[in-house]
Amino acid sequence: APESRRNEMLRLLEGGLEDISVSRAGQAWGIPLPFDPKSVVYVWYDALINYAAAVGYGTNDADFAKWWPASLHLIGKDIARFHCVVWPAMLMSVGAPLPKQVFGHGWVTFKGEKMSKSLGTVVDPLEAADRLGPDPLRLFLAKEIVFGGDGDFSWDRFEEKYNADLANNLGNLVSRVTSMVQRYRQGALAMTAAPGDLAERASECVARYRAHMDALQLESAIAEVFRFTDATNEYIASRQPWALAKSDQAALDAVLWNATEAVRLIAALLGPVMPSSCEEILDRVGAAGADRTSLTFALAGTKTTSQREALWPRLETKEKSVTDEPVKPTDAVPTPEAPKPVEQWPMDQRISIDDFLKIDLRVVKVLTAEKVAGSKKLMKLTVDAGSEQRTLVAGIAEAYEAEQLVGRHVAIVANLKPAKLMGIESNGMVLAASPDGGKPILVNFETPPAPGTRIR
Repeated sequence: APESRRNEMLRLLEGGLEDISVSRAGQAWGIPLPFDPKSVVYVWYDALINYAAAVGYGTNDADFAKWWPASLHLIGKDIARFHCVVWPAMLMSVGAPLPKQVFGHGWVTFKGEKMSKSLGTVVDPLEAADRLGPDPLRLFLAKEIVFGGDGDFSWDRFEEKYNADLANNLGNLVSRVTSMVQRYRQGALAMTAAPGDLAERASECVARYRAHMDALQLESAIAEVFRFTDATNEYIASRQPWALAKSDQAALDAVLWNATEAVRLIAALLGPVMPSSCEEILDRVGAAGADRTSLTFALAGTKTTSQREALWPRLETKEKSVTDEPVKPTDAVPTPEAPKPVEQWPMDQRISIDDFLKIDLRVVKVLTAEKVAGSKKLMKLTVDAGSEQRTLVAGIAEAYEAEQLVGRHVAIVANLKPAKLMGIESNGMVLAASPDGGKPILVNFETPPAPGTRIR
């Protein structure tokens, strides 16, 4: 997995395999062969053995039986051939079981380009972690990049998502809830509540989260947690605890309990991505013992919450320093041209709302993607439109690799008549912005709706 790696390995196998030598001659470095000191062990043969040797192969049978085979073997996409063909062949030759799954992850790019020291497009991960913290960096990389594909990093986008996801959303929710419990109940809650809408939303979130995690769809699992975060904010707004404090103390207790339990569950779900931050959130909402990792929405118990400073202070707009973004070392930074003013469309050329409503825009999820043979621009997509699967052809191959598209939610014109492009029938049109002289940019969703959702 993902499918693009799988197809690549299948094509390799279909082309036929040849024996490889496990030694190399004439090299000064490497581990000498015991029976031929003039030759060394081929580095990839030697390196792969470490996976099994490290957990006891040949030295500790009990440890090897406990830890092998690996449930998931995670590798970079550029070394898939060694791990999906050579390594299984080595294991099969000694009768050892194979890893249960091999997953080839993609690369992090910078401004759409592969990172390069010579071009000055390298982002130091320690610098990125120091700037806003390691947990916000983990969240950005896991939430904004489809796991398995390439994904782009930029300082602007990193800071934008920090404000949107953490400072304004999750961090604000934590502060809001603990502040209300402190104001109305001096930080102490004891409750036996009845199941309600928020508890039902929590159960649905956990079920979808588990399914996405089992399928290694990290970005989709995290998106589910943030949908539940939004649902919790909506719950508080609709129940208006500030009004209940004046009229219905029992109802206020139920709202405060449900809100703190929702925050606890959010922290438990995001724990694998933001371990330190989520431990702090769990402390603030008074989660203890098994409750800290429980994925069940509790309806009874006691909590002692604590109100503290903001977890993620909002970043204010600031002037960029020269170190904000890497630049090519030998190039001057060009002054960007001012955008040309958009000409107003003449009134007699504008369409009515009735005309616009004839266009059916829908959200779809890309299931497969492959470049169309013989074309530099066209990409063939299979998409989930909610009630059906469709094949589309889009002119985006110059801007996106196939693995960047799989799992992504995009917008399409759903009621367009079918058209044949390079012999492939396309049922719909993918929406992308195409600046003059630039590559197309897909319409994106901060929090993707379900496939089939109409765009209005």
